[in-house]
Amino acid sequence: MSNTKTVVHPAPLPPDHEARELALDVTQSHHVEAPAGSGKTMLLVARFIKLLSCVSHPHEILALTFTNKAAGEMKTRIVSLLQKADSELLPADDLEATLLESAKEALTHHKAHRFLLLSPEGLRVMTFHGFCYTLVKRAPLEAGVQPGSLILDEEEQDPILDESIRRMVHGLASMPEGVPERKAFENRLLRLNNRLPALVDEIKDLVRKRDLFSDLVHAILPHSNLANLENTIAQRVAGVVKGFSRRRLRHLPAPRSISNGEDSGSTSRKGAPRMSMTSLRTPPERPGGTLTFGRRWPQP
Repeated sequence: MSNTKTVVHPAPLPPDHEARELALDVTQSHHVEAPAGSGKTMLLVARFIKLLSCVSHPHEILALTFTNKAAGEMKTRIVSLLQKADSELLPADDLEATLLESAKEALTHHKAHRFLLLSPEGLRVMTFHGFCYTLVKRAPLEAGVQPGSLILDEEEQDPILDESIRRMVHGLASMPEGVPERKAFENRLLRLNNRLPALVDEIKDLVRKRDLFSDLVHAILPHSNLANLENTIAQRVAGVVKGFSRRRLRHLPAPRSISNGEDSGSTSRKGAPRMSMTSLRTPPERPGGTLTFGRRWPQP
């Protein structure tokens, strides 16, 4: 028989191990930035489970994501760990072993609310839109929304949007010639070489991004005169440019004092002062996303 032994070496810790451990400190607030696929969701899951042992009710914890897919994934992971801890199954790795210990503490801490912890719909993990909708449902009149209104799924929105645009195009085409709305429609259609599908796609994009144009729409509505409208738009654009310039100028280096034709900094070959300007660049966009963890505030 062979006396060979198998030695299992622990997996090496990631370079950002200390930062990950710090983010799990539920007594502090953290803002985490990381590229896609680096484990932000798992970090949020771990923090959620640790927080369950610190609150008097599971609904005191609120996790917000951008998409329904991410919210569903988070719920599945959290409940899966809680169910695994409840069944006393063995962990798959060291990280899961730590999470299962926290999950067991949460189950013990919330004996009266175990049904909430072991059900995906019992946890408050939702999208930003979903959270805003819960607030609107509580006070619809104050929010200017008809009571009983529902948020349509993305699959249901597209057919309604198509029908709305079809009616709009039919209404514009039915207007008398020379009406400004019809002229604007025809000019844009002509600019697109009479490709109506391309114009419809542009309108869809505008509808989906309508929140970006809300300020402009409110500025346009009071003006029935084209000349006044052009002046208003010009003034608003000028205001935006001035505001952007002021913000940028704040980041410029302070000018250095020059006396007797000399400069404490670098000089040109002829000895004349040379001015240097710091390049203003926006930070490069990072793939992935960010997480913001909020500290649990004491209840009043």
